[in-house]
Amino acid sequence: MLTLSLGPLDFLGDLYVFLQDSKGTLWFCKPSTSWRWASVGQPGSGGLSVSMGTLNAGSDDAYVFGLDYTGTLWSCG
Repeated sequence: MLTLSLGPLDFLGDLYVFLQDSKGTLWFCKPSTSWRWASVGQPGSGGLSVSMGTLNAGSDDAYVFGLDYTGTLWSCG
């Protein structure tokens, strides 16, 4: 079951969509992979409770941000 949307990200001409499942694992999909889902991983705390959004920080850097259940900010890039 998907529990949290972390939003879309346009990166290097590809649109990424990020979602978290009920076990706290972050997933993404994009058009260039025929919208197949791939696992990104899980924060050490076991999952995010609040999405903080996405950021394209230049031509080859992109990040997804979220807060875990203890209020710690996590990023994935």
